[in-house]
Amino acid sequence: HDQVIEDSMHKIICVDDEMVYIDILEMKGNSEYEVLRPIYIEKVETFVIVVSENDLNSFIETRRQLIVLLEVKEKRIDIPILFAINKVDRDDSKSQIE
Repeated sequence: HDQVIEDSMHKIICVDDEMVYIDILEMKGNSEYEVLRPIYIEKVETFVIVVSENDLNSFIETRRQLIVLLEVKEKRIDIPILFAINKVDRDDSKSQIE
């Protein structure tokens, strides 16, 4: 697990007898590396966007990052994007975002 920009992990895996390079970058809200995100986004083919179920700010930040993503990708509609909501299984999670 290499520390590069924010939190990053790189791995090569075999999928359907084909080697695939996976580069995972955890983009945490505002950071000193935010100006580099468009450069990274240009090279990415698939996105997984995770928000916290009990944190309204994570939804707001995700919306902002999605706008940047679409601007960099020139509003292409063929970009695979997976949205996931984290922490929904926690018993101590009392708040809900509607």
